[in-house]
Amino acid sequence: MNPAREALSRVINRAIANGSPVIVEQPAPHVVAERSARELGKRDYEADCARQPLYHDSTPRPAWHELDALKQWTWWKVHFPK
Repeated sequence: MNPAREALSRVINRAIANGSPVIVEQPAPHVVAERSARELGKRDYEADCARQPLYHDSTPRPAWHELDALKQWTWWKVHFPK
């Protein structure tokens, strides 16, 4: 767990232990939709790489994490609700 999350967890746990009301908000729907779209785009890209691991010149295709943000977006934009 990263330090910021640990600090937040300590503050929330302390507030709960002291009887303070803690309100937990769900992420906004568009954030959830984007996260899902990104996961589906990654899945599609990785499946496509499994079918065709090399470019036409026999160069290996990069892994998902090696793609820049624009190239990743071209894979997940089709899954983002309009």
